[in-house]
Amino acid sequence: MPFELAWNIEPDERGVIDGRELARELIAAAYRALVPYVDACPACADNLFGVIANKAIDDVQRDGYAGAGLYVVPHPAQLSQADAEAAHLQSSRETTHAMLEGIDYHWH
Repeated sequence: MPFELAWNIEPDERGVIDGRELARELIAAAYRALVPYVDACPACADNLFGVIANKAIDDVQRDGYAGAGLYVVPHPAQLSQADAEAAHLQSSRETTHAMLEGIDYHWH
């Protein structure tokens, strides 16, 4: 039997779901799912989450980024999906940079 989860994230004015907010919600749900495995030990949950997250990230990097993209819902703004995604990314660039401030990263 399939198991489904739902999140209530509002699309922006272009119909684009903020991938950063979606990721935060998914990460929080994943973290909560691991807590019982470590008897609610915060440091242990952090370590277990890190091991699993690093493996998942390695898998994505190994397999490539096929399917990567933002979720765009039908919206009255009438932009194409590609245009809506591009406009969302452009308008969110400053916030993304601020989130990464102080971290050694390489922006492409």
